[in-house]
Amino acid sequence: QVECTRTLSGHQSDVKAVVFNRRGELISGAEDGSIRVWDVLSGVCLRLTPNAHADSVLALCIFDNERFVSASADSTVKIWADKSGSGGESSLKCVATLTGHTGWVSTLAPLAGHKLLVSGSADKKNKVWQVESSSGSGDTQWACLRTLHGHSNSVRAVVANRSGAQLFSASYDNKIKVWDTESGACMRTLCGHRDGVFTLLLIGAAGWVVLWRSSPLALQHQPLTLPLAARFIPRQASLSLHLL
Repeated sequence: QVECTRTLSGHQSDVKAVVFNRRGELISGAEDGSIRVWDVLSGVCLRLTPNAHADSVLALCIFDNERFVSASADSTVKIWADKSGSGGESSLKCVATLTGHTGWVSTLAPLAGHKLLVSGSADKKNKVWQVESSSGSGDTQWACLRTLHGHSNSVRAVVANRSGAQLFSASYDNKIKVWDTESGACMRTLCGHRDGVFTLLLIGAAGWVVLWRSSPLALQHQPLTLPLAARFIPRQASLSLHLL
């Protein structure tokens, strides 16, 4: 039996994405474009950016100890410096805005060890972004390293294997594509679903990819460190396993 122990109130519209940072705080993004950082034990909102994006925040991911990333229906990806603190409404600083997608950006996958970030969009493309350098102001400069073409419909999920050598993307075109990170070449296309593929989860050293069709969840490949985020799988979800 699952019991609700606390309700975090404050968002004025639907919450679209949540992720834990490495301090154990919960980051949430909402349809109104706002981002909040919460202390889950007390239920207090520690940091707030009310206009983080011009449209819905659709995805969040942790990039490293000091930065997280947000993606939005406004077609942008933003990199945030998340400073420790409490009570302030302006302690989240946007250090980079990545533009280039022409549709909603609905999924993110960090490759922090490679200083790379992958985004997937309704424009049918994945983009691989690379950290180039830091400016004199301290803001980090990013560049689009390559664009991965191949899907014929919106990209809904991206995930990377542990080494970062391979990327996997799932789409409304009912397909999953396996990409070489270094070259950007599509190595394999996994077919079989009869509807759009919404989520991806990579598990195990052998490279099993778990896929849910028509699921509203957005599971991301992350090391399981405390505190653990609950991961619920709908009973009616269609599931397939692919051994790569």
